[in-house]
Amino acid sequence: MLLRSRNLYAFFCSFLVLAFALSAQQKQPEPSPSPILGFSPPHAAAEHQLETTFQSIPSPEKAREWHHTFTAEPHPAASDRNNQLADFVADEWRKQGWEDVTLRRYDVLHSRPRSISLEMTAPVQFTASLREDAYDADPDTKNPAVSGSYFGYSASGDVTRRSDLRAQRQS
Repeated sequence: MLLRSRNLYAFFCSFLVLAFALSAQQKQPEPSPSPILGFSPPHAAAEHQLETTFQSIPSPEKAREWHHTFTAEPHPAASDRNNQLADFVADEWRKQGWEDVTLRRYDVLHSRPRSISLEMTAPVQFTASLREDAYDADPDTKNPAVSGSYFGYSASGDVTRRSDLRAQRQS
């Protein structure tokens, strides 16, 4: 009797697993679009269609392409490259159907040093390159357009240790 009930239990469990697997393979009917508060049923269906279309637009490939475009060169504020990217974005929006894309241009005062250097005069003479060594994992380290350093709004200066100043005064 015990053996027979175990067989029946195994058969019943197998039947449930098989039934579940078969029901999961059958395509379920598409649910009708849910109503949207403030929309009539035809307008709700149109809105759902529009949202589905809109959500299908982004793609990892396009995001990768745009990321490469935006990061190919430095584009600090007020630079020519920054303006080129603004034009690129406006053109892309127009291609995507935006009807009224307007770029506003402003004259912006921006601090950009003409030259940057760092030197040590004592105990040994040393001039820092202010660029990291190039390496293959990061192509930006090889890009000559990428500045080695950025010191916006920093004043020019000469910093010398007090002991060096005293030595200079005594001589």
